[in-house]
Amino acid sequence: MAKKKDSQLEQISARVHDAWVSWAQQIQRRVKPIWRERWKKLYTHYDNLPEVEKEKDREFGRDIQEVIKKDAQLGGQASARKSTRQRNWRRQIGQRAAHHHISNRSEHASKDDGYGMRKKSAAWQLGYQHGV
Repeated sequence: MAKKKDSQLEQISARVHDAWVSWAQQIQRRVKPIWRERWKKLYTHYDNLPEVEKEKDREFGRDIQEVIKKDAQLGGQASARKSTRQRNWRRQIGQRAAHHHISNRSEHASKDDGYGMRKKSAAWQLGYQHGV
């Protein structure tokens, strides 16, 4: 069992390192040259890293394992609730942003349809439908 956990931890840690390498390469132009030089030494496969650097990735791996363990104890209910909550939150934020952005533009604001009713412009409706 401990061997399986160690193997899982190493797999997760390798993925964490891969994600870090990807991130570091994306932002390397925006950091000081000294950091770029230090980081270039770490742009290698996880297995080739010194133990000190592997341990940094393992710390994140252990955190991920803890989240997985807690989720399994709850039978996956926590993540289902959280993902639904996140989707709803994103939809609400997107709708508010679209409404605020478009309603501040006179050409897209709602207009009177001639019957005393306010009619939303096509641009507003499109943004609303897509949760933008």
